Amino acid sequence: MATCRDVYDFAMSGSQDEVRYQVFVSSTFTDLKEEREKVLQAILESKAFPAGMELFPAANDEQFEFIKREIDLSDYYVVIIAGRDGSIAGDGISFTEKEFDYAVAQGKPILAFLIQDPTKLRVDKSEEEKKGKAKLKQFKEKAKKSRVVKFYNNPDELKAQVLQSLSHQFNFNPRRGWIPAGLSKREDLEDIRKLQNKVILLEAENAELKLQRMDATARLGQGQDAVSWQIDTSELVTSEKAADNESLTSIQFPSGETRLETTWDELLSVLYSGGSSRLDSEDVEPWLFYLFASNISDEALKTKWRVIALRNLRSKKLDLSCLWRSKRDIFRQLTGLGLIEEIVETRYKEPVPDYPLSISSGYLATVSNFSSTKADPIPAQFVVWKLTRRGEEQIALISGFRRDKPS
Repeated sequence: MATCRDVYDFAMSGSQDEVRYQVFVSSTFTDLKEEREKVLQAILESKAFPAGMELFPAANDEQFEFIKREIDLSDYYVVIIAGRDGSIAGDGISFTEKEFDYAVAQGKPILAFLIQDPTKLRVDKSEEEKKGKAKLKQFKEKAKKSRVVKFYNNPDELKAQVLQSLSHQFNFNPRRGWIPAGLSKREDLEDIRKLQNKVILLEAENAELKLQRMDATARLGQGQDAVSWQIDTSELVTSEKAADNESLTSIQFPSGETRLETTWDELLSVLYSGGSSRLDSEDVEPWLFYLFASNISDEALKTKWRVIALRNLRSKKLDLSCLWRSKRDIFRQLTGLGLIEEIVETRYKEPVPDYPLSISSGYLATVSNFSSTKADPIPAQFVVWKLTRRGEEQIALISGFRRDKPS
């Protein structure tokens, strides 16, 4: 059975009798009507489709947007330049030149045809003002730059040159073009229909799987649903300087406070309170401990332990192994809800300078004088809990700005 690529290759490799090209014709209009008619005849005799100002003879900025779309759809671009610069756009450039510039920017094959001797043109077909003549001369030089142009003396000679140029382009610079439906192979059309039906079936299966996942997710605790863990606080001990500022005294976490109680929304908002969509896995326990300390019933003890928890967010000196089960459950739940995903990031840190042991501590005070080669940054890998798109949306629902009055 043919694949989509096979059908595309068939379209691209079809013979000249099968492929039809669109050719855009650009020129001034009123002074080159006879020349344009001959060029359109040449295009039709080449079994191609002409497009150009016959569809929109008036020139203005609004119609130029339509012209650009026609150029986009065309396979080749023909420009005829004779004795007039044509209608001028608001930016001071003629519409013919603007069409030419756009076709060049889009990479269209350019076929340029210039009048051989402009002095033989009638006065009404030539620029009268010096400014117009100068702009026309500049446009001609642009058209001749980096491409082969052809010169004609009369409309019939122009038609012959266009026929010859298009034949050469069709054979040696084929474009995608169009294939008439009646010339496409029946088996190819049948394969396309089969592929389309397969896409429809796969989309339906995907939609069904999404519904099944939503039904399964609905059974999980989320949002304002309460959740709690029994925490072993026996090892939650820190030290603090005594009043004499010399000795250290141990401080035990309140023994009566052994439950971490919260909701899933509160957990999510605390873990990502910094505004980032990424949270290092090693920072999860310190944030859980901060939430744990914030739930102490005694206000004085709560204030003290919140300060300790805030310090620990930076130092990470506390042994928080008692929270490992909570962390595991939270990861499974938030992953199951599609709110987070675990990724591994590689980061680089500057190495600590390796100074000779013989350097005295006094000299280290002026270590900037020490001459050494700077070592390369050291790579390190970090496990990260990254918010998914759904997680970002949930954070917005939790902490986003509310309307004063619902509509």
